[in-house]
Amino acid sequence: MEEHSYTVTHPMAAEPGITITERRCRVCGCTDDNACWDPVANHPCYWIEDDLCSACVAPHVARIPVFKCDDSLWQMLADRSKTFDMRKCDLTDSRIMRLAGRPPFLTVEAVSFKNKATDEVLTFAYKGMEYASWAPGWCFLILGEQVT
Repeated sequence: MEEHSYTVTHPMAAEPGITITERRCRVCGCTDDNACWDPVANHPCYWIEDDLCSACVAPHVARIPVFKCDDSLWQMLADRSKTFDMRKCDLTDSRIMRLAGRPPFLTVEAVSFKNKATDEVLTFAYKGMEYASWAPGWCFLILGEQVT
């Protein structure tokens, strides 16, 4: 993520000028504090990538969360010997927030996995997220059939 910094002087600052680094959309320039309007979702934008907001995603691009994975996991998903993926339940990760169905995010119908070794991508119908008491802090992404 390319971050943009700028210097400001707050009237109450002990020293003149502090550097602030903020997340900024590479297309429209919106920030966490100054979101633009997402016409598809009909609410303020949210982060699709580290430096791309939901309003600036091309209309024809599917908003499918993509997770990078090792070749071994990718192979198990490809041959359907594994029909779920276990992920750290990090609610600062917009992909996890979207999959959890937290507002203001839209319903997610599919999830993709990108092989780190080959860059091949598999996409599956997304069936939901489950939690287990024996794995605190982790969530299980339940996968349906492979989609194209």
